[in-house]
Amino acid sequence: MATQKMVKTGDLTLNILDFGVVRGTAASQTVAIKAALDANEGKAFYFPPGDYRLDTGLVIGKSNSLVLSEGTRIYAGAAMTTMITYLKDTSGYAEDKSITGYGWLLDGALNAQRILSLGKVIRFSLIGGNFKDGINRGLVTESGLGAELFAEDLRFYNSGITNISDSIAIESNMGDSHYRNIVVRDWTVAVKDTSANRWDRVHPWISQDSGANTQMTSRYPTSVAFDLTGASDLQACVTDTYRYAYKLRTNGTGYTAPPRLLNCRAMWANDPILPTALATANPSYVLDNTDSVGVISDRLTTTGHTTAPANFLTGPITRLTTRNTFSYGYVLGAQGTTNDSMNYLDGAQLGVKVFTPTIYGSSSAGTHSYTTQSGRIVVDGDTATYFIRVAGTLDATTAFAGAMRIGGLPLPSGASTVRDGAGSVGFTTNVNVNSAVIFAGAAPYLSLYTMGATGSTEVDIPGQSLRGKVVDLIVTARVTFIRT
Repeated sequence: MATQKMVKTGDLTLNILDFGVVRGTAASQTVAIKAALDANEGKAFYFPPGDYRLDTGLVIGKSNSLVLSEGTRIYAGAAMTTMITYLKDTSGYAEDKSITGYGWLLDGALNAQRILSLGKVIRFSLIGGNFKDGINRGLVTESGLGAELFAEDLRFYNSGITNISDSIAIESNMGDSHYRNIVVRDWTVAVKDTSANRWDRVHPWISQDSGANTQMTSRYPTSVAFDLTGASDLQACVTDTYRYAYKLRTNGTGYTAPPRLLNCRAMWANDPILPTALATANPSYVLDNTDSVGVISDRLTTTGHTTAPANFLTGPITRLTTRNTFSYGYVLGAQGTTNDSMNYLDGAQLGVKVFTPTIYGSSSAGTHSYTTQSGRIVVDGDTATYFIRVAGTLDATTAFAGAMRIGGLPLPSGASTVRDGAGSVGFTTNVNVNSAVIFAGAAPYLSLYTMGATGSTEVDIPGQSLRGKVVDLIVTARVTFIRT
């Protein structure tokens, strides 16, 4: 026989069942619970496992703490605005109080508009529980009433889809708070932070909840993982299949400090979780900077929907600082292509120049029919890396002569010349290439080489041997450069 996990209550913790509260009944326990709390101001109350029904909202106004055990469920049995309101009365603030335990559940049961509202509290701990089926809100901290909420090891989820347009799991209007180790599932907005708080390892996601995929199809078009006003601090947060990963809001003043992201991630699932038609009709974004607030991020990683790629940015590049951004693929950068630069410094794109590479021979150029001509430079310090893809049908006449080269390579911004640099070839069609070298100068070019007949040395690839062929070349080459 399994044993029930017990909570050690201590000498100062009272058992709520000793005060006329009844579990597992159809009758509301709001009046009995409130009477017990009000008669014992400042005391902690232990709730043994079981169901506790509230038909009207419970207001905790006497600085009580709640110790909820595994298997404790407090639920809304009838329609109400807020299921539990923690608001100290006019005599002062509730300091160093808590709702703690592990495995407990506050269930709005799609009856309560809001599950839990925290008001006049300071250094309040909220640990180890689940919030389910609030119609409009899971947790709300009220503006201007308290501070220093420590929320940890929590889960917010929805089983129903009646709450779509105004559905926020955590609305944080209280400052100096820290949220960590939190999972949010199937809320239209996971986090709305108006007071620049700390968010650590918070993971919002929308699921494929049934064969009809109703959660995703209903919520995705307006979904926001993190809706941030001001200098919120996010670390190791992961947004999963929300249309807007990080929305950057102004507070309406002349200057709004941007949020900070460290080691965060934005990702999008493919079919069947996020149907291609839904993703195509509702383009997704890593950053929404419509308000020109900006962001400071380091080591942000992204990966998009393979058929309907995400966009890195909507809105201007104003005040963006995004260093060491890495894409696993299928995210469109500012140039409109996947994996182009997503790094900015105070609104200026870092070290990126887009160019059009061309194929030519050392003796003559020829006239080629291109299907792809893409090139870009990414600059880091005094090193520039060229990324090149050239594809098409080469000239079939004698005009294409000499050694095969790739030209049209510009200098990095502010450079007077580049030095010789080595290249690597990632893919070729109809061209046997072993290596590539960029030659120095004010007009650099790239020569392609193959092994000679003896296999001992590399030799130029003759353009004559490629006349009329369909080719596809992907080359990366790195050089150092000298600034003007």
